[in-house]
Amino acid sequence: MGPAAGRLDIETDGHEFHSRRADWEHDRHRDQWLIAHGYTPLRLTSRQVLTHQTVELVRPMAQRLGY
Repeated sequence: MGPAAGRLDIETDGHEFHSRRADWEHDRHRDQWLIAHGYTPLRLTSRQVLTHQTVELVRPMAQRLGY
C-alpha cells in the first residue's frame, strides 16, 4: 500500500439482517461515516460472496485505491 492509498471497507450484506428499513438506514449512515473518515465502502451481497465473486469485485476497487 502506497502513501496515497485509500482505505477500503468491505461489508457483506445478507437479506436476513438487512431487510428492515431501519437496518437499511443504519447501513447508509455507516457508509456516510466511513466516507467522512476517508474510507471507501464496498458492499457485497451474500450471494456474491457465496458464488466466489469477491476477488473480481474487490480487485478493481483495491487497485483504484492504490493497493
